[in-house]
Order: sequence, then C-alpha cells, then structure tokens
Amino acid sequence: MTHSNHRRGDRESLDQDYVILVRGELIKKYPEKARKAVRILAKHNPVGVITRRKGIPIRYMRKWDEGMSLQKVVDHPDPPQYIHGVYERKKDVQGIIQDFADAELGFSIVVSGVFENTFCICEKVGTGPHTVNMSMETLGRTELLPEDKILEVMTMCGHSLVGEPLIRHFINQVRKGRITAEKAGLELGRQCVCNFFNPIRAAKIIKEYVNLQR
Repeated sequence: MTHSNHRRGDRESLDQDYVILVRGELIKKYPEKARKAVRILAKHNPVGVITRRKGIPIRYMRKWDEGMSLQKVVDHPDPPQYIHGVYERKKDVQGIIQDFADAELGFSIVVSGVFENTFCICEKVGTGPHTVNMSMETLGRTELLPEDKILEVMTMCGHSLVGEPLIRHFINQVRKGRITAEKAGLELGRQCVCNFFNPIRAAKIIKEYVNLQR
C-alpha cells in the first residue's frame, strides 16, 4: 500500500503521525479474527479507525461528533472488510504491534511512519519489516506545487480528495475566527474516504500556517 507513503512534514510533525493497515484476503475469510484486529486498533487511542468504506462507511474520527463512535465501530455487526487506523503516538503503535504479534491472526500488518520509529517499534516487539516502501519525493516542475504547509495537509489523503482550494478555504475560516483549527481538521478529514487523514495533525499545521501569516 503506497497511498499513505507520501506524507510530508518536518521530523517533529511526522513523529506524531502513523497509519496502520491490516490487509489481505484472509480478512473476509476469517471475520472473527478480523473483529479481533479491529478491537486491537481501537484499544490503543486511535485518531481514526475504519472497517468499511463502500456503501455506508464504518469509520471513526476522534472528536467528530457527527460521525460514528469508536465503540459502534467495534461492535458493528457487519464483518470487517477494510481495516485501518491512524495514530499520533509511538507508544500506541508499539502496543498495537505487540498485540498483533501475540494474537497471531495471520494478517499482513503495514505500518506507515518514520523509518527510525517503525524499525525501533519492531525491534522492541521482537519482529522486523518484511518489505519497505520509500517515497522518492516529487520530480518535475516543483515550483508549481503549493507551499510546504499546504502540501503537509494535502498528502495525508493519498487519493487527493483533500485538495488545495478546500484547505485554503478552511485556513481562511480559521484566520477569520469563524471555526477552530480542530473543526477545520475534522471537516478536511471527512473528505478522505480511506480515513487515512490525521485531523489532529492537520489542526496543528493549520494553526502554524495561520500564525506564520500574521
């Protein structure tokens, strides 16, 4: 999975941004194991969790009052088909990997994050990466790209559903005091159907951007 692989930002920001994907055809064959995988993701303070994106999405985002609660995602009667979680703390990711190692569910677990952090987590759990994907940056006429802070928000949605005009709109709303940066992060996160978007990190980036323009 590479659409979580192009997130931009400085080290401090990326240290607070992880995506965990539970993949493979075995998810549909073993629904009880898949439900256990969802419980593991939900146990460790997620920013977001999703178990289905087609039809009526089964997804949770922290502090999204209009969305589904985390407990409803865990207890949903439909078998999980598409299991992802977003996190902001290294220790939570380590707890998840440890729980998956102990559970031996047989699923492929993908961690998207800074290499040093993810390798350290694997070492502490007593495992290691099977495969490593690396983003090779953007080539071509990079002068046409938006500024870095805008790209940091855009690249949290790997399918480009959080576009530059929408980000600038919400930045202006925050600057004018019409909404909070936290609300802006959630509104942007709603657009990301994979639920890879980290609204907590987005709010921090928006605050930084607004402060830089003052």
